[in-house]
Amino acid sequence: MRKEEFEQHLRAGRLKLKTAHIEIGKLGRSQYTIGIYERNGGYCVYMIGERQDFSFEKEFDNEEDAYEYLYKLILLEQKLENQ
Repeated sequence: MRKEEFEQHLRAGRLKLKTAHIEIGKLGRSQYTIGIYERNGGYCVYMIGERQDFSFEKEFDNEEDAYEYLYKLILLEQKLENQ
């Protein structure tokens, strides 16, 4: 999945979280953020927890894998929120 396709899902309302903010293209600094940004020629998917600590971070060499992973991560978070 490429960035443009991911953003289409976001605009269509298919990717909404009740407890976290989704940040695209930059490193967020606020609590409860899930996001993606470019770093050193690759992509980094991250989560920031309650105390503004990085609770998760994973790097990818290409855009497609990174956005696909972020998409699946957000779907998992949605599922957990709805339990």
